[in-house]
Amino acid sequence: MSLSPNNWHATFRENVVLIDYRFYYADERQANGGPTIPVSGSAAGKAYVYLAEKQEQGPWDYTFMEDKGYVEFKDPLPTDF
Repeated sequence: MSLSPNNWHATFRENVVLIDYRFYYADERQANGGPTIPVSGSAAGKAYVYLAEKQEQGPWDYTFMEDKGYVEFKDPLPTDF
């Protein structure tokens, strides 16, 4: 199939593959909302696999805790961690 000036757009529309994408900023937290340092490798791994396998976009700022998964923190990060 050739791409002449008259048919390139039709050929493109018929053969284009749409890529579904999602964006996340994942952040492991402690119960008080402070950061977990160092991050738990197993908890982060479980969270990332979960996000990669989801079919729809979840909250972009995905905050999680070990053994709990996603937890919504509405307050700013504490400064006393």
